[in-house]
Parts: sequence; structure tokens; C-alpha cells
Amino acid sequence: MAGTNLCMIHLEMVPKDAQRRTYRDGELSDDLDNIVFPWGSLTKMVVIVALSVIIDELAVSNLSENERFKSLRGAWDRPFVECFNKVSKARMSNLLYNVKVGELATHYRGIPPINHIIMAPDGTPLMSNDDFLAVASHLAADAYGQSEAHSSRWNYSNGNAILIGMFIEAAYGKPLPKVVEELVFRRFGMRSAYMGTKHDPDAALPHEASGGETVPIESPQTLSDPLCIAAMGVRSNANDIATFFRSIVTTFPDEPGGDLRPTIMSCLLGRRVNMEGGRYYPCGVFTTLDTTIPGLQSLNRLTSPESSSYVLGSKQPGNKPVEVCYSTGRINGFEACTYIIPSFRTFLIVQANTSGRVDACDHISRLILQSSFDLRPSSGPRVDIPAMVKQGVEEGVELLAEFTQSQSVHDDDSAIPSNHLVGTYTHDRYRQTFLVTEREGKLWVRWQGSRIAEGHPVQSGEMQLLRVTAHLVRMKVRFNVDRLDAWRDLDFRVSRDGNRQVVSLCRENPYIENNSITYVRSPD
Repeated sequence: MAGTNLCMIHLEMVPKDAQRRTYRDGELSDDLDNIVFPWGSLTKMVVIVALSVIIDELAVSNLSENERFKSLRGAWDRPFVECFNKVSKARMSNLLYNVKVGELATHYRGIPPINHIIMAPDGTPLMSNDDFLAVASHLAADAYGQSEAHSSRWNYSNGNAILIGMFIEAAYGKPLPKVVEELVFRRFGMRSAYMGTKHDPDAALPHEASGGETVPIESPQTLSDPLCIAAMGVRSNANDIATFFRSIVTTFPDEPGGDLRPTIMSCLLGRRVNMEGGRYYPCGVFTTLDTTIPGLQSLNRLTSPESSSYVLGSKQPGNKPVEVCYSTGRINGFEACTYIIPSFRTFLIVQANTSGRVDACDHISRLILQSSFDLRPSSGPRVDIPAMVKQGVEEGVELLAEFTQSQSVHDDDSAIPSNHLVGTYTHDRYRQTFLVTEREGKLWVRWQGSRIAEGHPVQSGEMQLLRVTAHLVRMKVRFNVDRLDAWRDLDFRVSRDGNRQVVSLCRENPYIENNSITYVRSPD
């Protein structure tokens, strides 16, 4: 579907039966259930479980001799910075509104979306852990300090998971991948699961669907980046991810409003924050299938207007709403989508090793739900999902043409002299730097980070800088998932001094209205 190279589907009703299917090129292949996929943003669930083991078990155990653990008793309801500074050698400035640990786990206030801060436009992770700690409070203040209305805002962000990952490392005294292995993977018997990267012959290779073709791409660096792994660094096969979700399904209360069972998985269900159209838990958004919330976090919402409005409907006969907990995750080359249906003790996992303008996992998962529960909208005809996918592909082609057109703008030699733009541009608060050089009559850009790898600062791939007008330049970047979101706008306004020399380049903040991000040119 939509040019997907490989797709894994796991539908299970606990404890009755399971349907595990892995498809490749439209062919059913039962021997592919052990292929390892990245979880993407679903990683955040695993990280929250590890945190729960520390707070709800180790911190309250009389057998624990670690003073760091004891200092975290009741940490869910205490300010995050206070708890972090108790266990970490590094020090963090206060977050706006004294955000509590439990609030950070549910993305209530905390850190706003940050992919445009921690990654270059081509997806290269740039920021070091120390620098992220230094800028975290500034990011929160910039996003939520404008008015009191922002103080009650739910805002899903990788930044919250990153802070929690750093907190876990400081409290446990080991790197996050090792902590997750000891506290989560071993506990649940997840033999194929790991965090980060390693040589794994069972790992699915990333692909991208573009222009009617599906082509292999490089494995995303975010899977192993020390800063990003807390948000998207877990991998496992279908059997292991099913083991994890089976535990979540059996933790849901049997009756609405009932008490959660006292298991370690209750951390994913015992804390929530209300949002428009549903409730957010650390394991996903809780809503019903007759709303537009399912698919909320899918790339389809950014590429196809139709995906923002259609609903699957209610179960027939009887027109009964079906409650679900929905979550998704995507990184370059991979997609994932999950649904938990508590009243039926059922869960659905769909993963693919292909990203593109159409999120196939989103469509496939809803097609399965529509069929499995005989869902029909309250009014109008039943949604034809295959036809919708075809429409999405066509819209994706149009979108690709739009991007191609925007990046094929003529490099206007008369707009701005090249030597006026060459130099180093820095945003001090966000610790971001990019270098503009000239070669063979063209301008080129490389972003440089504060993270050190193999003794040198990490750099992005090279991208062209196009001179559009006397007051505007544009970076030309290869398409990736953040080109539809954090890096959709790559236009930079040019500012000059009284001598007509370029002093800064400025772009609009993708998440904060009337807020610009200015990169100041260093003196020659």
C-alpha cells in the first residue's frame, strides 16, 4: 500500500488468539515475524516504564541502599528540576510553572516541539546533552511565557522524553540503553529489544517512497544519537512489542472508572491530561473511533486534507462507540501505529520500513479496525480507505511537485553578492551554528552542532543556499519527514547594516506565532 516495502501487522485479542502477519511487496510471508523494526516515538512508553520502576519500586523499597533512589520518593508530584538536581551532577535552571515529573510524562506544559532546535534541516542530530539542559528552560519560556493561557497547554514533544531520559540516567547511574535493558526488556522477556544501534541481521532496512518509487535510504542517526534515543531509540521484533502491549491491555480496568491493577504498567495509564477530543496518557491518546482523533499524529494530517476530517464510526449493530488508545511514531525510513481497544482486550500494531508522503501504517491500521469491528459512520457512506490512499498518493505527488518547485528557484546572482553571505551564523541561545561557503559559483551550507563525535563537532550534510531576492535566501534540502513539519519553511530573511553588509539571517519559528529565530553573522 502506497509503495511500502515491508509492513508488519499484529492483531491480538488477549487471551483468545493472535493474528501475526508480515507482508512484503503484497505477498504474505509467515517467516518474517522476527524482523526488527524501530519503534520511533513509541519508545517514550518504554522510557516511562523505566522511570516508574525507579520511582514506584526502587525509591520506596526498604532494601534500596542507593540514596539517589530514596530522594525520589513521591517524585511524580514534585517539580522536575528539583528532582533532577538532587540526582544529577549537572544543574538545570527552573522550568516555567515548576513543571512536575508526572506532568512532563504526559507532555503537559514542559518543553515545546524541538526538532528544529536539536536537528539540522536534513535530520542530522546536532545538540549535546549538556547544551540541551542549558537551553531547556529557555525553550519552555519562549513557548509558554507569552500569556497565562499557555500554562494549561498540552504539547507533545520529544523534548519532554529527552529530559526524562537524562533524569533516568542520573538517578540510575548508567547509560539509558543499559537502564532500559535491565528495568524493562529483561522484566518483560523482550529478547530481541534494544535501544540504540548494533549490527543486527534481522533489522529492517529503511526506505523512502518518492515519485512512484521505493528506494533504500541511510539509517537515521536519531536511532543512536545520545540525545534522541529517549524519544525514538528502541527497536524490537513483532513478538517483543506484542509482549509489551499485552501487558498494557491486561492493566486496563475491567469496568469504566475502576481501579487500575497495581502493576508496573499502571504508570502508562494512571496519569493523564485532558486534551481537545480526548485524554492523553503516556501510552497514547484515549478517544473513540467515531472522532477525528485517530490519526492525529500521522503524517497524513500534514499532507492530505481528507485525513483530517474522516471518522471510522461506531460498531454495528447498535451504533456503539468503540474506545481506543491511539499512538504513533515515525522517523526517516520507518513508520509505526498502534491501537489498544480495552473493552475487547485487543491491540493492533502496524509497522513499516518505508516513509513518504503517505503514511501507509495509518491507513492500514484503520482499514483493519473498520473491518474487525464493522465500523460505520453515523451519517454518510462508509469510508473507502483504499480509494482514500490512492487520493493521498496523488496529493503526495502534488506536494512533491510543490517542494520541487520551491527548491528549483533560480539562484539569482543579482539578488545578493555571494561574498556578502559567506560566513558563520550562530544562534547563541539555541546553540545552533551554520557555515556558508562558496564553491564553483554556488553557495553551500553545513550545520554544525555542539555534540562531539570522533573528536570533531557533528556536521550535517551539505545543502545549497539559493539567493531568491535581495531580502530572502532559501536552503535546498533533501526531503525528509521534518520537511513537512519542523523544517517546512526554509526561507531566511536577510538583514543588513548601514554599510549594506549582511549581519543576520532569520526564519520564522514553526511552532510559535510572531516569533523569529535569528542567526547572527560572526565578524570576519
